[in-house]
Amino acid sequence: MLTTTNVGSVTRQCLLALVINTLCLGLYSPATAGPYSLTKIAASTPGSTFEESFAPAISNNGMIAYLGNPASGIVQEGVYRYQGGSGNLVAPASATGGIYGYGGLSVNDSGTIAFQDFNAIYSVTGTTITTVAAPGIPSGIGVTLPSIASDGSVAFALRNAFDSVTVRTVSSGVPQDIAFNATLPVVQQYAAFNSPGQTPAMSNSGNVAYLWIGADGTTPQLNLYHGGTTSVIAGLAPLGQMFFNTNDTHVAFYSTPAGGSLGLFVGDGSSISPVPLPSGLLPVGPLSFNNPGTIAFMGNISGSNLGIYTADSSTPLIKLSDPLDGSTINGINFGPHGLNDNGQIVFSAVLANGNSGVYLLSPVPEPSTSALFAAGLALLAAGALRRRCRPKVVTSVPQGQRACHEGTHHSASADPRACAPADLLTWQVPPFDSLLDGLHRLVATFVKPPDNYIYDSSTESLPAR
Repeated sequence: MLTTTNVGSVTRQCLLALVINTLCLGLYSPATAGPYSLTKIAASTPGSTFEESFAPAISNNGMIAYLGNPASGIVQEGVYRYQGGSGNLVAPASATGGIYGYGGLSVNDSGTIAFQDFNAIYSVTGTTITTVAAPGIPSGIGVTLPSIASDGSVAFALRNAFDSVTVRTVSSGVPQDIAFNATLPVVQQYAAFNSPGQTPAMSNSGNVAYLWIGADGTTPQLNLYHGGTTSVIAGLAPLGQMFFNTNDTHVAFYSTPAGGSLGLFVGDGSSISPVPLPSGLLPVGPLSFNNPGTIAFMGNISGSNLGIYTADSSTPLIKLSDPLDGSTINGINFGPHGLNDNGQIVFSAVLANGNSGVYLLSPVPEPSTSALFAAGLALLAAGALRRRCRPKVVTSVPQGQRACHEGTHHSASADPRACAPADLLTWQVPPFDSLLDGLHRLVATFVKPPDNYIYDSSTESLPAR
């Protein structure tokens, strides 16, 4: 039996193992903040705006709801749905009396949008508008901003003429009160009915997080309603700062727990855990909280660099004064429904040149990871092809065929069939070293330091993250 040791073969095997190992690390390492592509969803025309004071919303499959609020008749006022590369008016303001709200948009994966209009809440599926809650039904004189679940259920709170508050869900037109008859302190009433991020929040699965008053009648607490059961997430310091939101399993909140210090926390009804924030980072607006656990919000660093942040980074995704769309940003609005499970973020912005628009930030894979993935697959395929096509090692060759296998001329007595496979493979399959060399050039081509932002305009640049 022939036995040989080939240093090149061992080297190639080690390289293959190294690439496979690195490939696996790239596939299974935890997700981190990376580069984002920026897409313009809608932009104003002269004499019109896409209202910056109403934060847009995004579903997990990328549908976006936003409001058009023109200063003239150039753009029709109402609720728009962006889907498949275009935005369309689905609920004209004339159909509901005129858009009035403060970030009151929520959209699910079916494309159903819930929104507030004056003291009523509506939903729109396709272009069919349904009244979810209207003034005086029953005896309501005010409603909060709505949240919508995957099944079309809508959660909100309403206040009646006696200043008592009811937290309600409506599913297929059937209301269910999950908390009612709590008389809130004046400050808590104002917060609960006028600030995004402090009104009842509903997850895709139907969890409802809401502010309430404890058994002592004075201490505010954060509750979670799920499947007919209410859990207390945390008692809170009276009159403290508060933003909260829920995903399908947990509630994220920025507040001061009773007896604790102001901070960002996540709880599930059995325990709460602090979420460390980078030094100086302070949330100043609604939290958006997705199922993978990302928390995004409007924030600043020690009072400056106001913009959109995630809880794991002190560098904003986008901020005031950044260049955008041929101008710079004067105002940003990001709401409680502005982040989806894919990490996409939607926001509206007002620009220094007077224009405004709705924009989408989408995470893109690190080029190095993508190239390594492709390179690893190519190397695996090349190795498999080499093993499959390698000529059989012959230790005992019949006399008539020896000349063929020793690389000399074909003798008349040699069986051509014994030589053909080896001869063909010798010139049809590139040497494995050539494949490795080509793979090296491929990786060198694609593995470059990534730009943090990729914008769809050659004239646009965004700051490095």
